[in-house]
Amino acid sequence: MPATPTPDGMVKLEALKGAMRNLANLVNSADSEPLTWSRSWMSGVGHDEANPITLTLFSVHWMDTYIHVRKSVDNLNQKP
Repeated sequence: MPATPTPDGMVKLEALKGAMRNLANLVNSADSEPLTWSRSWMSGVGHDEANPITLTLFSVHWMDTYIHVRKSVDNLNQKP
């Protein structure tokens, strides 16, 4: 992303936001397909990735990150 907003940068930002909204689909779906999700996510931000190892590592990383962030937020929201 460029330091100063540009039309191209804004398009990429919107694509990134849309891809992030889809992250919950990977974590919450019993029928999730990590490779399909990863490939779609990367395609949404303008990157064509087909390596199954890269796609699997990417999806596992984001699943773990999502779970840890979710647990942290849940812990913050607990009443003492």
